[in-house]
Amino acid sequence: MNVLISNTKNEFYKLVSRKKYIVLLILFLAVCLLRLGGSALIEKISMGVVQIRTNMMLEMLPFLAEIMTPLVVFMAATDLFGSEMQEDTMKAVLMRPITRLKVMTSKILAAFLIGCLYYLAVFVICAVLQAVTGSALLPVLFTSLGAYLIDLIPMLGLVLMGVLVNMLTASPTLSMLLSIGIYAFFKYANYFLAPLGQMIFTAYLQWHRIWIGATLPFSAMISKVGLLFGTMLIFFTISYILFDKK
Repeated sequence: MNVLISNTKNEFYKLVSRKKYIVLLILFLAVCLLRLGGSALIEKISMGVVQIRTNMMLEMLPFLAEIMTPLVVFMAATDLFGSEMQEDTMKAVLMRPITRLKVMTSKILAAFLIGCLYYLAVFVICAVLQAVTGSALLPVLFTSLGAYLIDLIPMLGLVLMGVLVNMLTASPTLSMLLSIGIYAFFKYANYFLAPLGQMIFTAYLQWHRIWIGATLPFSAMISKVGLLFGTMLIFFTISYILFDKK
């Protein structure tokens, strides 16, 4: 376990040391500020007649869960698997006294943690902005926090999908493009092929909608839980089989 934790820290440090992840995070936080600025501008133009007071944390969550974070975790999976295999730096990792299973698991956890970092940063900045603007914070704080935590679970499925794509291709660029393309196809298949879309885990990236508010019947919730975790297990198993053969 100590070896797994130590290697996860090393892999996570590789990611946070790359400037592109910090730049993307800053850009997304800038989007949050623009959202606040737009509300302030509307209020000023209308002389206070129109006031926008919403739960900013939940308002930014769909963009974070369905657009920003998938891009980030696909990049992380490509950097930790596809790029390292192409540059032969993966061999140095495999020469350490650590099993291939722990190597792959630590890289998956590192990619997952970089996504968690984005969730944490966005939640904190949105909470601060909501408090600064005078909107009610405490009544919605814990509900919003619960929504963010719940949505971390399907994000792990995105990480595993990105890892599997990297196992199937030899080019990091192709892996990234395929990951985005496959995600976009399955994500928006629900709009054109409703029965198919409901059977794919990408339909539940905003998983908090199932558990918070108007919840589904217990039997329906269990089937969706099984779908999500079953998909993640399949992705992990196939990825490990391919990784072990490389």
